[in-house]
Order: sequence, then structure tokens, then C-alpha cells
Amino acid sequence: MPIFHMKPIPARMDDPAWSSSRLRGECWVNGADEAEARELASGHCQDAAGTVPGEPSPHSAWRDPDLVQATLLEPGAMSIPNGVVVVTNQA
Repeated sequence: MPIFHMKPIPARMDDPAWSSSRLRGECWVNGADEAEARELASGHCQDAAGTVPGEPSPHSAWRDPDLVQATLLEPGAMSIPNGVVVVTNQA
């Protein structure tokens, strides 16, 4: 499966959609396509504490191409199991 490098766009880190994300750094995702990679990143990074029962889930920055750049890596550049999100160390 393809691997996508997901990188937040620095100039857009003030967008309210980031308020519900536990991760604000780059990650790599193994998904069938960009849409699936964005969904996997969103599911991994969404802060459940930011949700209110009975209310719609907050918009995820990871699903928004205006907030997160998704770049398809060359085949074989990295090996990640299907459906896995690999994050960088956020010091």
C-alpha cells in the first residue's frame, strides 16, 4: 500500500481545527489512497476529550488539504504496516 508523509502547514497552525488534535507534527501513514491516509491520521490524532456527547465531532485538521500537506512517498522508501500511523517525537 502507498505511504503518505503528512505534514501540517506551519502558516495554518492557528486554524481552530487544530484544537481537537493531539498531534501537531508530521507523521507517515500507510493507506490505500490519500483520503484513507487522512482518515487514519485523523482517527489516530483526534482528541476524544475534545468531543461532547450528542454533539458533532470537531472538524479534523488532518482531513483538510489546506491545513495538512500529504505527499506520496516513492515505493519502497519506507515500510509501514497497513493502516498504521507513525509519528515523530514531539519534544
